[in-house]
Amino acid sequence: QIENDKVYIKKLETGVETQRSMLEAKDGELSSMATNVEQQRSMLKTKDGEMAGITTKIEQQQSMLQSKEDEMQTLTNDLNHQREKTEQAKDKITAYESQVAQLIDEVSKIENIITSVEQTSSLHEKSAQENELELIRQIEEWKEEKKMYKEERNS
Repeated sequence: QIENDKVYIKKLETGVETQRSMLEAKDGELSSMATNVEQQRSMLKTKDGEMAGITTKIEQQQSMLQSKEDEMQTLTNDLNHQREKTEQAKDKITAYESQVAQLIDEVSKIENIITSVEQTSSLHEKSAQENELELIRQIEEWKEEKKMYKEERNS
């Protein structure tokens, strides 16, 4: 019986160690994901700044077009050139908006993954704690049985 208990206790210890290793691996994944999220947030801020700059440029160009209407006959080629730049800027804004939407979607997915990993990690930690308590209980029972065995043997 004692040998069986020893084997059982050893299995519990191995299980606890395995779960601890899994928790450490999950912690590493969480850290990596958090770094990735921070990088993507930084990219979002950069894109927002670029978008604001382009928006300002568009507004400036449209203002210029309004003030140049009186000179339309002599500046037709310049006006067409400005319109072309405005369209390119609008296309860039559309592209940036699409990129921002994609980044937001990626951040959301990563946040969901982090939440899932945190939940899994919590479950593994709880299970490891339960196994540890069971192991302690088994050890105490084994000590008690050993004590009783020694007492019976000595009497």
